[in-house]
Amino acid sequence: MGAPRTQTVAFETDADGDAVEHAQSERGSLVHVVYIPDATDTPAAGTTLTAEGAVTGIKALDTVNVGVTRKEYSPRVQTHDTDGAEILYEAGGSVASEPLRLAKERLKLTIASGGDTKKGVVVLVFE
Repeated sequence: MGAPRTQTVAFETDADGDAVEHAQSERGSLVHVVYIPDATDTPAAGTTLTAEGAVTGIKALDTVNVGVTRKEYSPRVQTHDTDGAEILYEAGGSVASEPLRLAKERLKLTIASGGDTKKGVVVLVFE
């Protein structure tokens, strides 16, 4: 596990309340996503935030109602065996998960239903 690295991605929504931004290419595990709305031009309560691989389309985060307050997420993906079956913690137990690993891929951040010209930042933490 390497030293944590952060990327801060600013966004401003268009007249339809939407914004699409891209993080820089990254290699490693995505361990935290922090949504921080602007204190003055705060996005609407029903704002959605999606983070996915710009090339692969793999979903890292798909949330609704992030809106007006700071939110912190630790996204995880399900693990699978070589046959594609979900790996369980124990027989009949919960599905095992781990941080999303990226191999020189950018994350595409999509804000929707945020309101006209609303601002904020998304902080991505990688290891």
